[in-house]
Amino acid sequence: MEDEEMNEETQSAEEGDESRKLRDIERSNLRGAQGRATAKKRRSVKTGQKHSAGKQVAQGRPKRRQKSNTGKKAAIFFALVAIIVLFLLTTIFATARLEVTLSSAEVSVDGVFQTVREPAQSKDISYQRLGAFEARQEAPITNGTRERQNTRAEGTVVLYNVNPSGESLDLINRTRLQSESGKIYRLVGKHVIPGGKTVKGKFVPGSKEVKIEANDFGKDFNLPNIGTRLSVPGLAKWKEFAKTYATTSSKIVGGFSGERFIPDSEEAAKIREQLQRDIEKKLRDELAQSVANNSLSERVVFEEGIFITFESLSEEQGCKQETICEKGTLYAISFRETELAALLVKYAPASIQSVLPARIEAKGLSMNIEKSDEFEIVSSTEFSFRLSGSAKLFWDIDTALLTSDMAGKNRKEVADILTNEYPQVIQHETPSIFPAWRNTLPGNKEKINIETKHLQHSE
Repeated sequence: MEDEEMNEETQSAEEGDESRKLRDIERSNLRGAQGRATAKKRRSVKTGQKHSAGKQVAQGRPKRRQKSNTGKKAAIFFALVAIIVLFLLTTIFATARLEVTLSSAEVSVDGVFQTVREPAQSKDISYQRLGAFEARQEAPITNGTRERQNTRAEGTVVLYNVNPSGESLDLINRTRLQSESGKIYRLVGKHVIPGGKTVKGKFVPGSKEVKIEANDFGKDFNLPNIGTRLSVPGLAKWKEFAKTYATTSSKIVGGFSGERFIPDSEEAAKIREQLQRDIEKKLRDELAQSVANNSLSERVVFEEGIFITFESLSEEQGCKQETICEKGTLYAISFRETELAALLVKYAPASIQSVLPARIEAKGLSMNIEKSDEFEIVSSTEFSFRLSGSAKLFWDIDTALLTSDMAGKNRKEVADILTNEYPQVIQHETPSIFPAWRNTLPGNKEKINIETKHLQHSE
């Protein structure tokens, strides 16, 4: 029994051992399987990571290449923009400014010069006669008396001796002359009318200016028009002198018959003086306006070259009774500013005498006509005058020509041009050029601005 029990125990022990071995084997297999699964899983994860990394690398490389291309394009674009801007600045938008100082000079003169009325140029300088400027003023007068008056019209005529033989014509005092309307006038004094002569195959009648008066009183004898023809009835019976005639060389006026207002002489004189002052101011204003509006040529008028005359008008000349009427007439001698500047430039510094001044200030000059008693502003055509005092001369510059000369030149070339070709420029600044890095002025002269000022020249 004991053996059987021992065998059973032994057998049970063996079975227990065998069972443990089996369990150990199972556990070992299980751990192996788990290990393999874990390893497989790890390999799978690693493989996935490798694939993912590969994909990322594959996807990342094109992105980096695209970014690089975009950067290059942007750089090229901005470079082109910079080039265009630089081109615009240096060409289209390029400008230049130059400030130059021009000469002026004060000159003193005291000399006698010869002048002749335009258009002749044979003397030192030519002159122009301005005028006639005319003005009329009137004012009433209350103080005076009324008187009965009988007056004859009078004036001057030119008698023409048309005798082809050239014989002179003797006319006695009170010789009759007759108008086309039949009015009779009388020669004042005895006169000899010279005979005619043949000049270059043409007969020229002899002539003489004489005074006449109306044969009777009254305003009907007044002849207001110059050039009215009169015949000489007393010569009709002499064939050689039958065609002798006269023409009025002045107005034949002053004829009156009736009651006339005689103004108080003292009051009339005061009124005339005031009227003449008013007329003179008006005439001088008209002269100044005429000179100021003269666009053809600047003119210089000296006080000594202004001539004003006054005339007291009669009733026959349109002045009503109990009225004082005055008429004024102004003529003036004027010189072209350019010609006067050419006359005075020889008194300027030698270095700028080669260029004529553009304008002058002649306020310090005075002009006096030599032998003024022989000068007549209407009929004279030349005279001598003394010019004395001081004047200011101002030189100018042709900015259009200068900009053309400077266009496209560098700063040094501009300085050489101003120094060698423009003696009237006594100072100049270095040209200011935009943009600042340019050394040459724009080729387009419209882009160059020149500013000028004047400074007295000194040597």
